[in-house]
Amino acid sequence: MRKVSYKYFIVSILLFFAGFKTASSSIRTYLPDVEACPGTVFSLPLYFEDVNGVDSFNLVFNYDPSVLVYRGFENIHPVLFSEGDFTISHISGQVRINFNHIIPIFLGDGVMAEFRFEPVTGTSLFNWDLAESAYFFENINQDAVFDNGSVVILPKIDISLQQIPEEVCPGSFEASVIATVGGGTPPYVYQWIGSPIQVLSDSIARNLAADGAYTLRITDDKGCVKDTVFKIKTRKLNEVQITATPDTVFLSNPAVTFFAENLSDPFITNYLWRFGDGDSLNTTEPTVPHVYVGAKEFAKQGGQEYELVLTVTNEFGCDTTIIYPIAVREAPVFIPNVFTPNGDGANDEFKIVRDDDKTKIISDEYLRLELVVFNRWGRKIYSNDNYKSDWDGGNAPDGVYFYVLNAIGFYKIDTYKGSVHIIR
Repeated sequence: MRKVSYKYFIVSILLFFAGFKTASSSIRTYLPDVEACPGTVFSLPLYFEDVNGVDSFNLVFNYDPSVLVYRGFENIHPVLFSEGDFTISHISGQVRINFNHIIPIFLGDGVMAEFRFEPVTGTSLFNWDLAESAYFFENINQDAVFDNGSVVILPKIDISLQQIPEEVCPGSFEASVIATVGGGTPPYVYQWIGSPIQVLSDSIARNLAADGAYTLRITDDKGCVKDTVFKIKTRKLNEVQITATPDTVFLSNPAVTFFAENLSDPFITNYLWRFGDGDSLNTTEPTVPHVYVGAKEFAKQGGQEYELVLTVTNEFGCDTTIIYPIAVREAPVFIPNVFTPNGDGANDEFKIVRDDDKTKIISDEYLRLELVVFNRWGRKIYSNDNYKSDWDGGNAPDGVYFYVLNAIGFYKIDTYKGSVHIIR
C-alpha cells in the first residue's frame, strides 16, 4: 500500500470541498498589453488564473529600462500579503516575485500585485523568464503558462502659447493667449484654469490679469493629460524718485519746486501732479513749481503735511503712482552772534542759517531777506535788500555790531534784531 503524506491528504480534502481544479490543472500567469501616457506613472497588474494547491512560486519578468523607469509596487493580493514569505525585488530591467508557505494556497483567479512604472518613450515587452518562472507543490513543478505583455508609450502632447500683446501694463486685464496644440492623439479637450478669464474659443482666452497665474489643461483622445502653467508677462514699471526744494512747505514762503527723476526705463511721456491741496497739473515736464497758497490756513487747522501724489505714464501707456509727503511749518531761523572773517575758510561770513540744520543757509524759506548792520554809534556800515548770507564784514574792525533783519514772507514780515561780534 502506497504511503500518502499528511500534507498531501489535507490538500486533497481542501481541493475536494472547495470545488477547485486539481493541482495538475494548467496555471496561467500573464501581463497585459497597455498604453501609457508620457510623464504619468502607471500601474501594471500581474494577473493569474487557477493558482490552487501550490506552496511556492518564483516569477521573473523583464522589461526595457530605456523605455520604463521602475517606481515600485502596490496592491498586493491580501492572501499573499498576510501568509507565508512573499517578496518582490527589482534590478534594472527585471522584476522578481517569490513566495513560500508551509501549506498550499488557493487563490483561484485575480491580481497578484501591481507594478508602477514611469514611461520615458518608445515601446517595451514584458517578457517572462521561462527558465526561472515556475509554480511548485512539494518541490514539484506545476503545469503553468506564462503570457507576455507589452507597453506602448503614447505620443507626447505639445503645447505652445502666444501672449497678445507680448507684455501688458501691471494692473491691467488686457492680455490674450492663443494656444497651439500638437502631438498626443487628437481630438483634444481644452480646460483653461484661473481667474479672471474669458474663454473665447477652445484655443483662445482673453481678459487675463497682468501677473496672473493660469493653467491650460489639454486632454487628448486617449485620456492623456498635459498641464501648462503660465504667467501673464508684464512690463516693468518706472522707478521714480521725487525731490523737493525746499524739502518743507514753509509758511513764510510756501513755494516748492518738485523734481521727478526717472531711475529706470522706459521713457516717461506724462506727469500728473496732484499737490495735496486740491491743485493739480498735467504736464510732460519732470520739474514743476507750486505755491501752497492755503498753507497758513491749513496749518491753522492742524495740518502738518501735504501728500503729493504723482502719476507718471511711460511710452507704453503704463502708469506708476508715487506718494510723497511734505511737511508744513514755520521757518527755523538761527542768527549767529559771532563770525571770523580771517580768510581761513571757516565762519568767514555772517550766515543766516536754519536752526534745525546749521549747514543750510536761509534762502528758500523766505521770499527774500533785508539786512542792515550798524556800528555802536548807530552808523550804518552795511545794507542789502536781498541778502544771501555772504557779508564778510567788509572793512569793519573787530568789535560788536548791531543788525536788523527783515525776513520777507508770503503772509508777513518777520523782524529779527540783535548783535554780532566780528573777530578777525
